Amino acid sequence: MVVSSLVKSERAALTSVPLLLVPQMLLAGALVPYREMNRGLFKHDGFNRERGGTPIPAEFMPLRHSYEAMVVAQATRNPFEYERYRLQRRIEKMKDYDKTLPDDVADRFDLMKEGLRRLLASGASTPEEAVSLFARITRLARSGTRLEVETIKVWPDDQPKVRPASEFFVNERIDLLVREAETFRSDYRNEKPRNVFLGLKKTFTLIEPGPKIPDNPKAESKGLVLEFETLDCAIVSQLLIVIGCGVVSSLVLAAQNRRTH
Repeated sequence: MVVSSLVKSERAALTSVPLLLVPQMLLAGALVPYREMNRGLFKHDGFNRERGGTPIPAEFMPLRHSYEAMVVAQATRNPFEYERYRLQRRIEKMKDYDKTLPDDVADRFDLMKEGLRRLLASGASTPEEAVSLFARITRLARSGTRLEVETIKVWPDDQPKVRPASEFFVNERIDLLVREAETFRSDYRNEKPRNVFLGLKKTFTLIEPGPKIPDNPKAESKGLVLEFETLDCAIVSQLLIVIGCGVVSSLVLAAQNRRTH
């Protein structure tokens, strides 16, 4: 839309399209891995290139944000990972509870862990069976009795084509890419939060952490750091790009109309 409003002929428009698309395709991260690109494209040179960093020009490429969101969604929003995350999130909340858990909550905590174990060990013959089994395991782990959870049949022995249920939805290559990115992002050697390509979260530092106080080495200004899900950041980025293109096109067309009148 922006190109159409800027150029004056069809030939110029057709010539401009490859000039816009080719850099996006090369810098999206799908065709050419970032770690194989020139060090000069990265902030802090080789360190960012080897540890999940993004080339500076790629930060402005819409296709890069689309590809990253697609990979992260495949790794985290498939039926298996969705149910696993629901159980894991409840377990983490209970585990971080400061006080001693009441008996009923402690019992539910054990059932949630047992449900997660059974979810990871589940098997099915078809994707439909797998989805149904995932939902049943999660439902019983969250609200069922101990007898119901412990008697869930997660691997049907009478069906010859049974295989691990996660294999219907989890792409091993994508899963490895995201796990590697999370390893780089959560590395204890990072002096401050890093944004890693294909990581699950993005951080934005609004106020840099202050220096330590000499009289109290443990006290320091933590600054202001915001953390968002990668998918949310990708959605916002795409919306801003669409809105920006619309605004630019409107301004160009308005200027052209004023010249003709």
